[in-house]
Amino acid sequence: MQQTYDDLPTIAGELKRSAIDAYMAEQHFGVWVVNDGWYAVWGWAPGMIVKRPDADGSGGGEYTALTPDYKAMLAITGPITMAPRYDALRARVDRIVSPWFDLPDGAQCADPQSRTQTVAGTFGRSGSDQSVSNSGELGTANQDIATSLTEIRGSFKAPFADKYKSQLGVVMAGIGTSSAIIEKYYEEEAAIWPAARSDVTSLCVKTKEALDTAAQSKIAAEQKFVLTCIGAVIAIGATALSGGAAAIPLAAIAGGISVAIGALDADAVIKGDGYDAILTSLEDALDNLNAGIAAGENGLHITATDTARAIMDDLKDFNLAAFPLGDYPDSSDVMQMDRGTTNTIDNNMRRILEGLEGAVAKLSTPPSTSPVRRQSGIGFDADGGHRAITALWDLTFTCLRLTAAEYEHGRALFNASVEDYFHTDGSARDALRALVGELV
Repeated sequence: MQQTYDDLPTIAGELKRSAIDAYMAEQHFGVWVVNDGWYAVWGWAPGMIVKRPDADGSGGGEYTALTPDYKAMLAITGPITMAPRYDALRARVDRIVSPWFDLPDGAQCADPQSRTQTVAGTFGRSGSDQSVSNSGELGTANQDIATSLTEIRGSFKAPFADKYKSQLGVVMAGIGTSSAIIEKYYEEEAAIWPAARSDVTSLCVKTKEALDTAAQSKIAAEQKFVLTCIGAVIAIGATALSGGAAAIPLAAIAGGISVAIGALDADAVIKGDGYDAILTSLEDALDNLNAGIAAGENGLHITATDTARAIMDDLKDFNLAAFPLGDYPDSSDVMQMDRGTTNTIDNNMRRILEGLEGAVAKLSTPPSTSPVRRQSGIGFDADGGHRAITALWDLTFTCLRLTAAEYEHGRALFNASVEDYFHTDGSARDALRALVGELV
């Protein structure tokens, strides 16, 4: 049965015994043909035999004499054991392999990826394809508002349309792009770790095979292997960071990441003419794998931090509340509108508000812990880019929440202007003036 990553502790134990087998072969002790639980000189000379480790790599090392001469020697020297040398080899395998135990499988990225994907899609963006323009249901509703506004006259229309139609479109594009970047982070982390687990397993299995070849035939072994995880990391630079027409300058960010991962090598070779060279090649291959993971996660970290910085540098393009409302009249002037048009605008504003509030709910709870937690020393950080992506998530959520609240005020302002025009409510003028005072 083919071994998988879940078998890695077992594979590590087998690797220890194979390393000891190869080491003993270099001392001219092969696995005894009579009993494979022991080593004998040249594999068959039974004068002195040495206990072989168990299948899990534990134990072994005790000398046993089978002939009178060797028995007499042990009577003089006392017990002889290879256990300290075995222990050193076992410790070396542990140093190389055990940091790769308990890798994440990426499955916990599914929920935050799904939620941010929904939000990105709400605003016409996608982490998988950021070339999509700001369309979708909300974009259509906003365009319908623009069309309906052409049928209305009044000095309130220009400042209202500037903020609650035009700038809203910019803000939705910005929030959509930020959400798509968060989505892409979780998508890429979800892709990295299954590949890393597979690569680690394959490298260790191939190393065991190389050690077995060296122990049995004493000829140089070579196993070539392509690290699929490195391929996944290189794909990050190629696909993750194209911002299309988004307000955030992602192309510049992507350039820096491409440089960081451009020198990565997906090829690994397990080779050597003895146990030491073979174990060294495993160590080198795993170091290369780790460098690739770190480079990919560093690229995602850079994207998250630079995106947050871009938001803060131009907050009005991500938070509608940060965009000032122009001079808005607190009483009706020369105006013209009809109920059909104003109802169409209000209905579309309701749709947009519901979409904004739905997106707020989706982003209300970012992951409290990293979904790709692993041992320290593997990848960019034990938590990956969790802190940076969570900071971006929180910032995006705050902008979205404030935008929804501001848009709700804008809808109330529009309806107050409408009611003031139609004089359907004696308090409409006071309500309008109060809203203008709050929003200006």
